[in-house]
Amino acid sequence: MTTPYAVGGFNFALSCTQPSWLYFTDGADISNGYVNWDTVGSIISNWEAVGSNVQSASPGTIRVTAIADMPGGQDDIYLPPNPGGLLMTLHPKLSHDICADTSQLLQLDNAGVADTTGYILYPDTLISDYVYLLPGPCADAPRGDANCSHSVNGVDVVYLVAYFKGLGNSYCCLCTGDANSSGTVNGVDITYLVSYFKGQVPPPLPCD
Repeated sequence: MTTPYAVGGFNFALSCTQPSWLYFTDGADISNGYVNWDTVGSIISNWEAVGSNVQSASPGTIRVTAIADMPGGQDDIYLPPNPGGLLMTLHPKLSHDICADTSQLLQLDNAGVADTTGYILYPDTLISDYVYLLPGPCADAPRGDANCSHSVNGVDVVYLVAYFKGLGNSYCCLCTGDANSSGTVNGVDITYLVSYFKGQVPPPLPCD
């Protein structure tokens, strides 16, 4: 966070240009192994209140609010001017129907920053920050690589069979599960992979 003042709190909204692709669940609930956010190793890891909520009127948007010093808590734990460093890590959940390397824009807006008394008073023009997107497990994974091991082999057949029987996890994303490029993932993809390993059909096409 870049601001010329000491910071005792902030709030901001983070939204996706295509909410149906990227979404958050409320608070820090665990959903399919993903947590919405954490402050581990961040510059606000010792702040006393950090929370989030999803705006039901704006699907795909999460609002995060953080306060350094709550009444009766530790004193003087606000951020100095222009502290730099990791603020927090947000963990969005990406639909399995969309390949994780699909281009998507995240917007950080409606930011407010408080001084050490907790009052929101700094104008947006004095605040700047960045959002970094780290590659997901589907990045660079080939089509047919259902378990995202970054290679296509017999294990992917076993993985898909287990998934359809309800015994295993879902494929990483549409591209890796859709071996025959039909736009859906079903038993035909298992048949295609088996035929490919037998040399009866061409290899799966590259992911878009």
